[in-house]
Amino acid sequence: MTSKFTFSHFTPAEAERITGLGVGMQRDWRNRGFLPKNEGHARFDCFALAHLLFMKMMADRGIGPQKSFEDAPWCAVGMVAAALQEIDAYEGDHEQALAWNVPVGGEFCWGAKANWLTRSILDANGHGVQPAPLFISWADGSHVFHYSFDTAIAGMNEFDVRREGPMILLDLRVLGGLLLDRCARPIVHVDLSDLLSRNNPATPEMAGDEIAGDPAGGGPP
Repeated sequence: MTSKFTFSHFTPAEAERITGLGVGMQRDWRNRGFLPKNEGHARFDCFALAHLLFMKMMADRGIGPQKSFEDAPWCAVGMVAAALQEIDAYEGDHEQALAWNVPVGGEFCWGAKANWLTRSILDANGHGVQPAPLFISWADGSHVFHYSFDTAIAGMNEFDVRREGPMILLDLRVLGGLLLDRCARPIVHVDLSDLLSRNNPATPEMAGDEIAGDPAGGGPP
């Protein structure tokens, strides 16, 4: 083991406070297969809360769980990735991230540490690919993950069915911050004791994350 990340868990009542979806509706959605079954008492980690928050926001805008369920996992990854950039998301050894690679006379800023932690946590949970930060649901029911709404819509003519009605734009970065604020406590505990005890540990690359979706549009495969 080189590092250990343990997610905080939240009760259904806490999930209601954070996402706005009542405990009764959580139970209904779980029975209908839109939330995972639990053995014993239901508990939510940050990914499950983000999943729930996205679906609730879409339901408030007329998009039911049958539709939003398909997009929720990708949106949850984008929201959690944004939350993990904040120092308040952590407890434990997070401020010692990259201490084993600090150059002589130097120090890594929090941004570099947050990037390493975010990448390491997502990779450890099978999320090596992140969506682009904007989720756009077009008027015809199709959607795209993009970097710019203006760019996404620029290629459409005035008769494009995607423009013929209300559209939904969600910024996953903003929603990640909202999620963390509502959690009101750290969402992950970081244990780097094994890495810190080694002289020359192998560390994940500092390169930017691979992003699903590109400036021309598209989204996760």
